[in-house]
Amino acid sequence: MSGVPSTNHSWISSALTRRASGNRLIAFYQRYCSRLQIIVIFASISLFFAGLLLLVPDRWFHSRFNTIIATSTPALAFLLLYGFYFTLTAEWLFWDEFTTSFNFIAIDYLWSIAMK
Repeated sequence: MSGVPSTNHSWISSALTRRASGNRLIAFYQRYCSRLQIIVIFASISLFFAGLLLLVPDRWFHSRFNTIIATSTPALAFLLLYGFYFTLTAEWLFWDEFTTSFNFIAIDYLWSIAMK
C-alpha cells in the first residue's frame, strides 16, 4: 500500500533509548525513580501515622471508638485485599483479551455492551 503511511514507530523508541543510554542520569531516572517515589511516599505516610500514634493519649486506646476500630479493621483489610485481587485479576484478563490496560473509555464501552 503505497498511499498509506507506515505506523511503525520503532525508530522513535530506539532513538529515545540511544539518547537515554548516553545520559546516565536520565537512564537512572527511567529505571528507578518510580520505585523510589513509591518507597518514599509509603515511608512518609507510615511515619505520619506512627507519629500520630505517639501523640495519642493513653486513655484513647481504651475508649469505645478504639474498640470499634480494632474490631472492624480485619474486615476492612479483607475487603481492601479482595478488591485489590479482584482488580488485579480483571486487569490481567482484560490485558489478555484486548492487549491494553484498563481505562475509562474501555470500561465504559464494555459497560454499554453489557447493558444492551
